[in-house]
Amino acid sequence: MFGTDSSSVSSIHRRWIFTRLNPSSHKTSYLLSLLGATILVVLFYVTVIRADIPTLVLHLGLGLTVLTGSVFLDFYILQGAPLNKIAKGLHVSAFAFVLWAFTVLIGIVLHTMLSKTGSSTSYVVEGMFLAVGVRIGIFTSVFGAGILKSVLAAFVQPVVFLFAILPFSSYGTIFSSSPGILYGSVFVILPIAWATLADRAGRPDVESTFKVLQAFLAAWTENRSDMMEEIAEARGLKMKR
Repeated sequence: MFGTDSSSVSSIHRRWIFTRLNPSSHKTSYLLSLLGATILVVLFYVTVIRADIPTLVLHLGLGLTVLTGSVFLDFYILQGAPLNKIAKGLHVSAFAFVLWAFTVLIGIVLHTMLSKTGSSTSYVVEGMFLAVGVRIGIFTSVFGAGILKSVLAAFVQPVVFLFAILPFSSYGTIFSSSPGILYGSVFVILPIAWATLADRAGRPDVESTFKVLQAFLAAWTENRSDMMEEIAEARGLKMKR
């Protein structure tokens, strides 16, 4: 059984090269998280808040500390999910923070090129919601958590991080950005809708598309065949009836 599973996984890897696109280790992902968060904070303080260096260093330290601790908080909230691991949580943080930093960078560049007036704080809020949306999609599809638990976990790290890097006097300003909240909410609604529809895409033949994905990932990353066997057995019983 193990030989068959290993052969099948290897075949999928050869045919679908994108399955190899993952961080090489949890250490790499952690460093990417710190890099993305650092770029985000520096951009925010240099272009939006325009604060002094000591303030920047203080809130950068607070942000990186919160980032590190929140990975363990994610793990605690997602307890019970089939593929909930600290290492996978670090991978998710890397994707989310790099994407958040990239969103803010692009937003600031466009804001400058188009000579827009006013503050560019909305890009920070939009980037936060985009990070939340990515986390919802990964927690539901890869980790195997339910929608409600995924949404709760998805919001915790980005929101706590944002409060950590903001000076207290900026709390009202950052969340009064109506365009940022309006556009950002779309990035949360779409992943929830996608997760609901995608998980049912294989019905009636496949009860849960995500369970098949999780079984494949368990066989690939952890050399576990139990989830694949359970799906095969359930399928066999259904065909006999």
